[in-house]
Amino acid sequence: MRYSPRPIEDYGRVIRGKFIGPRTSLLIKEDAERWNLAFLSFDYDARPVPQNPQFTSLVVKTVATRLDTGAIDYNARGPLIVRSLLKLPAPQFVKVIEFHSILTQLPLYRALGNSWLTTIKERSYLCATAGSDVEDDVESLAMAQQVLAAIIAKP
Repeated sequence: MRYSPRPIEDYGRVIRGKFIGPRTSLLIKEDAERWNLAFLSFDYDARPVPQNPQFTSLVVKTVATRLDTGAIDYNARGPLIVRSLLKLPAPQFVKVIEFHSILTQLPLYRALGNSWLTTIKERSYLCATAGSDVEDDVESLAMAQQVLAAIIAKP
């Protein structure tokens, strides 16, 4: 599932003869969940790149954050990583993350605070679900159920 209504290649512009935009980021362009979070967190139509030079790093760290401990685990996969929630439709991702106990430990939240939360809430309803199909939705629902079960089981 892709949150952006258009492919990553469609965002950005040519400045002084050089293309500037998210597709030039090696850390974002080949990772759907990182692109989803970056698009949700920043308006690439307004500017080709974020002003914050740490933005991409914060996206990478946030996607790799464990939902149970808040630790960053770049190699982990599965339902207890923020990455798994980014397979949900954007408004559902925002709803889950907004009320999750880990919110204030997320790198993007720690760097940008409530303004980041406000941004992702506002942008979540602009997001598409391009590339989704029934299989993806069922898989995402199963992942969401696993995450919620783990949260409920937590003492």
